[in-house]
Amino acid sequence: MEAGEAIGYLPRHLAGEVPLDDWWLIDNEIVAFNLVGEDGRAVGGSAVTTDPGIVSYCRSVSARLQASATPYSEYVRASS
Repeated sequence: MEAGEAIGYLPRHLAGEVPLDDWWLIDNEIVAFNLVGEDGRAVGGSAVTTDPGIVSYCRSVSARLQASATPYSEYVRASS
């Protein structure tokens, strides 16, 4: 992808400890949590925060995982 968020692929066994929450880090400033019910199914919507502590934590998790991931363009080439 030429623009947008960095997308990488990382096998689960190489990821190490990963937060249970499903979230998106937007522009390194906003965290949007996908909302799910007790059964794990999406209930729609998201909870958004700019809390500095949460954003910092999500940035560090994202950086750690991206450093080990295969970039999208390489993954697609290898899958072809």
